[in-house]
Amino acid sequence: MAVGDLVYFWLGGNEAIRGIYGWGVLTSDPFEKNGEFRVEFTVGKRLLSHIPIDALRANPELANLMILNMAIGSNFLISRTEAAAIRKMIPRELQPEGPNRA
Repeated sequence: MAVGDLVYFWLGGNEAIRGIYGWGVLTSDPFEKNGEFRVEFTVGKRLLSHIPIDALRANPELANLMILNMAIGSNFLISRTEAAAIRKMIPRELQPEGPNRA
């Protein structure tokens, strides 16, 4: 994780609400605070409607997406290919700008 990396915001819970709700950009490298590692970020866009987990599962480019296969944790790295596939699922006017850093 590094300054400038693209992040997607995920909401867990039951299947009806689970999915991606927006994206942002890291504005700090990881740092420790009160015994926990943290990062700072800016919110880029909140999606008008989330990308549901079923849509992510149905995309063959996302078959190895870690959050779909190992849903315990809080941060999951994604490949550039996965970042690009998710970006394509976001309406053009809400897509992240710049390279697909992951």
